[in-house]
Amino acid sequence: MQFPISNSQFSKKSLEIVELAKVPEEFLGSRKEANLLEYVNSRILVSLGGGSVVGSVRIAEQVGSPIKGLITDLMVDKSHGQNGVEEELIKSAEKKLGELGVKEIDGLCLDGVSQVRYYYRLGFKPFRRTVSITWDLTKESVKEVNPEYEMREFQEFKEEFAEVIVNSLQPYWTPWKEGADKKNQEARIKKQLEELFVDKSYRVFAAFQDGQMVGLVDACLSEPNLVFGVCVRRDFGGRKLGSTLLKASLSYLREQGLKMAKTLATSGLDDYDPQIYLYTLSAGGKMEKEYIDLRKEI
Repeated sequence: MQFPISNSQFSKKSLEIVELAKVPEEFLGSRKEANLLEYVNSRILVSLGGGSVVGSVRIAEQVGSPIKGLITDLMVDKSHGQNGVEEELIKSAEKKLGELGVKEIDGLCLDGVSQVRYYYRLGFKPFRRTVSITWDLTKESVKEVNPEYEMREFQEFKEEFAEVIVNSLQPYWTPWKEGADKKNQEARIKKQLEELFVDKSYRVFAAFQDGQMVGLVDACLSEPNLVFGVCVRRDFGGRKLGSTLLKASLSYLREQGLKMAKTLATSGLDDYDPQIYLYTLSAGGKMEKEYIDLRKEI
């Protein structure tokens, strides 16, 4: 998203923040953001100094949770940075979301560009990160697999998928750490899986042992190419099941003619979750970008 940026001088008092009349087409409709949550009704706020645009920020509302919103894509011209423009944009975005009935806001920003501090000053607290990972499919990156598992390919939804995903995420993902209702989480995942299977290229590869589904991985031709990614039952870790599943997914994408595969994986702030170590250290994936997700109740 690009706006004409002015180098003209201005004071913070003369700063004006307005809503862009026409939202760029790429932000229309429903969008899954880098924090893996889906949002609608994007709006762009721009800051004007000396009659020209000096910065912008985007807000949106979370699908299925009207009291939750998003602030992201904060941009300020370098010549006007650290003059309070960033905070004023965030405060205006927060106010606008509040007027829409939002009670909880996620602030999403690219790590390494010094934006976290602006959110932090306004009461946002970082709580997780999202990592963008890519694989070069012209190379065979997964070296170790376990032939003991029976692999099956699925082109339609199965009830077991959601239970395996919830089981695999419980030790790491915040909602399950906090004791969220397992049945509600499974229902939400079932709905998402059913929607994903509308895409005829979408596949789930599941591993079985003694008739039990012990892990799965998905794949599709649209990005991100792995949506849920590798999910392994907690009591089957450390048995090369993750790498066996990942090989099935990447092999399918390679056979479909893709040269590059991409996924987004969530992680804690202090250390990467096991899924990310699997994707990178064990399977040759490259970390491209990291996003910090911050949260505030209003």
